[in-house]
Amino acid sequence: MIGEHQFEPGFPLYVFLRRGDVHLHLSEHTGDAPPGSLAYFYVDELDSIAAEFEVPIETAPWGLELELTDPCGNHLRIGVVPAG
Repeated sequence: MIGEHQFEPGFPLYVFLRRGDVHLHLSEHTGDAPPGSLAYFYVDELDSIAAEFEVPIETAPWGLELELTDPCGNHLRIGVVPAG
């Protein structure tokens, strides 16, 4: 995590994350994204991410991917585009 912003205690968080060259901002503010939202990212390889979060790599019709779910039920799917 790079950092977080909160206007005052008890207000929604805005969090800044970074992994390598990828930056992701997540918000708890009303209307930014409902609980249970999905974001999909393509990466060059999945093995290190699967190992870090101890999740399996699945084979989907469009390629290999894994899924992470945060405490609010939001999903991050991370996949590798098949060669060819």
